[in-house]
This record gives sequence, structure tokens and C-alpha cells, in this order.
Amino acid sequence: MMGNLSTRAGAAAAATGGTVEGGLAGAASGAASYTTLAAPGETGGWDWGDFAGSTLGGLGSGALMGRVTGAVSYGLSDSYRERTYQTVEDYGFEKGRNVDVVNFDNAMGQRQRAIDYYAHRVRGYTVDFKYDAIAKGATRGEYLDGKIAIYDEAFSVNGEYDATSMMATIDHEH
Repeated sequence: MMGNLSTRAGAAAAATGGTVEGGLAGAASGAASYTTLAAPGETGGWDWGDFAGSTLGGLGSGALMGRVTGAVSYGLSDSYRERTYQTVEDYGFEKGRNVDVVNFDNAMGQRQRAIDYYAHRVRGYTVDFKYDAIAKGATRGEYLDGKIAIYDEAFSVNGEYDATSMMATIDHEH
């Protein structure tokens, strides 16, 4: 179930990014095309309604093509998927939305990535953290052989997913 959810969430993020990028490119292309074709004296002059229609038409078609291209690229390319993760993390870090980034990484099935993001990028810790999907009862993490192990339980409180629990575990174990 998580893998399917992860794939859908990642494809949606890639498609959304492609939609925005394609829409902007399409709108610019529509505006430029109209401006070039409707230069005064060429086809009877400038018409604001036609300009808006050309720009909005370009926006719509560009957004549609960008969405499809983004989703397909995400499904086909590991490097595109990696860039999508990195873009989300960069944006979240810049805006101070660290819990949202951890939630996204978790939804993508990337718990090690969520741990690394919080521990290294947000907190600046230099110790190695290793996600271990095993159940250890009430133990959320522990220091073993020079590394800190973070267990599955660190991502939940009373059986419900909670990103802040993982963050608190990292801070506690560090």
C-alpha cells in the first residue's frame, strides 16, 4: 500500500511541477506568438482580447503538456525522481516547513531520506543515522557501533504516524 501511495504522491508532485513549468512556457509562447503575428501593419493591428486569448490558450495547452511530461518523466527516470525530492526538500527548508518535508519523504517511502534531511540539513548533526524498519517494542532508537539506529516506532505515536516523534527521537539519541 505505501509503495503505491508513494508512487502516486511522487507522480502528483512531478506532474504539478510540470504543469506550472509548462503553463508558464505555454503562456509566454502564446503571448510571443501573438505579438509577432499581430505587429501593427501586419494583420490589422493589436487586439487585447486576441492577445489574452492567445496567452491563456498557450497557458492551458502548456500546462496540460507539462503535466503529462512531468508525470511520465517521474515514472521513467530515477534522476528526475531525485530532482523532485530535492526540489521539495529545498523549498521546504527555505520556507521553514520541515515537518512537511519529512511528511513528504515518508509518504514517498523514503524514511532514511526523511531522517537524513532532519538530522543533517535541519539540525546539522554530523553523526551517521541509520533507519532500521524492524520493530523494537517501545525503543525508538539507540546508539550502536558508532551509529545511531532509528527504528520504525520513531515514526509513530500510539500507532499513528507522527513526523515530530521521529524528530524528537533523533534529537534525543544525538
